[in-house]
Amino acid sequence: MYFAMFCKITICLECFITNITYKITFFCMNKIMQFQLTFCNKTLVTYITYIRLFFGMSKLMHLKMMFSTETFITYITGIGLFLSMNNTVNSKLTTSFKTFLAYITNIGFYTSVNNIMLRKFIFSSESLITHCTQIWLFIAMYFMVFCKIIFYLETFITHFTYIWLFSYMNFVMSIKTTFCSERFITNFTNIRFFSSMNTRVTDKFFFCSESFITCFTHIRFFSSMSEIMRL
Repeated sequence: MYFAMFCKITICLECFITNITYKITFFCMNKIMQFQLTFCNKTLVTYITYIRLFFGMSKLMHLKMMFSTETFITYITGIGLFLSMNNTVNSKLTTSFKTFLAYITNIGFYTSVNNIMLRKFIFSSESLITHCTQIWLFIAMYFMVFCKIIFYLETFITHFTYIWLFSYMNFVMSIKTTFCSERFITNFTNIRFFSSMNTRVTDKFFFCSESFITCFTHIRFFSSMSEIMRL
């Protein structure tokens, strides 16, 4: 565009120089014609023809000069307009570049925020998995403790049943020992009976109980029964 404008300005300058050259030429020719009209005896028709011819050429050159001047002003206006448009475009490009940099900065900021949120989400997911694992572990531990409590309750009930049975047998043996001490055969039979039951209960107790203290307590209990039987 600048090259085209330069070419047009060059053409306008050439037209302007040409017009000035024509005016100088017509001015010289006019002076020559005046000199000829003064010092030469030519016909009036020839002078009038020359005058009309030069007058017409002068009008034509005047129109060309006006056209060239208007064209030159138009070109100058166009150059100013393009310069102002260029400044506007430069300012818009600068603004667009700044906006682009702002967008890039915002994209980088949003990307960093996205990375931070992704890391937080991954951390939260890992924490959630860890918490779920811990919850599952605690549930499993509570279930195991619950099973152990049930097992201990069953063992306690079994032990309590054995204790109640041995207490009842001790009471029966006391009665039999008190009221049946006259007959040796009865006592011997009872001793044999209680010894066999003692062996069975001891086997069952060792088979069913887990606590050594409980077993030791039972052994002491049977020893006391043996003492009573010997008495």
